[in-house]
Amino acid sequence: MMAIESWRLPEEKVDGTPYLSKVLPVTQTQGFIKGPIPLSWVKEVYKTIPKSGANIILLLFYLRGLNQNRPFKITRERARQFGLSRWSLSRSLRTLAQAKLITVERLPGQAPLVYVCV
Repeated sequence: MMAIESWRLPEEKVDGTPYLSKVLPVTQTQGFIKGPIPLSWVKEVYKTIPKSGANIILLLFYLRGLNQNRPFKITRERARQFGLSRWSLSRSLRTLAQAKLITVERLPGQAPLVYVCV
């Protein structure tokens, strides 16, 4: 019978770097996308808006995570950070609202208030 020790990896690779690196904590400045993001919802978004689907999905779920699943406002600056112009954002929100994937409340002179229907 073989000893289990013979199957263990050495502490370091041949080049001297460790096999397992430490997981760095996510800082407030880095940000992250909070999931889960339902695959069925993603597929519906791509059917509805194939061009900017990934950008809008990431933006919506990033803001949804920041706001703990409550409705949130999408500013032009935040949309720009995700590669969306104000026109593509407006079109995408209108299209997703028509498909009943999100609800949008628009008030004059304010950023749209969005709720993701998952």
